[in-house]
Amino acid sequence: MADNPYEAPSANLSGHETFGAHTGGVTQGVVEQLRRTKGWTRFISVLSIIIGVILIFFAVFASSTMASAGRALPGIGGFIGIIMVVYGIIGVLQIIIGAKLGGFSSAVQKLMYSAQESDLEDALDRQRSFWIFAGVMMIIGLLIGIIGIVGVLSSLR
Repeated sequence: MADNPYEAPSANLSGHETFGAHTGGVTQGVVEQLRRTKGWTRFISVLSIIIGVILIFFAVFASSTMASAGRALPGIGGFIGIIMVVYGIIGVLQIIIGAKLGGFSSAVQKLMYSAQESDLEDALDRQRSFWIFAGVMMIIGLLIGIIGIVGVLSSLR
């Protein structure tokens, strides 16, 4: 029975009487800390995938409709093409971010029911993979920003 009588009911999907904290090697406190992040990472995962799909759809749809604008204004066609390619790349990266976070959330879900050290290691490895990817993307974004600033400043001379 739950400690809080007003708490929403939950299903026991594992078939065990309680979560696997008593049978595995991971303490309930560790599992609880990761469980508390699972909802948010799942939310951001789904949101990232939706944004990525929208960006890719926009890049494909807008590039086909902007082709006619490129014919009307010959100098702007290549610029629009570059922007659409960038939107497509950003969309793909958003989907990758969403997939990495979704994998972490799924690993935490598995850990909640098993409390096995191997499942904890899998969850932490998936989290590490996400942060490495995010860090590399931040470095690339910073470098692109610096190159852009240098380019703007050099064109002002």
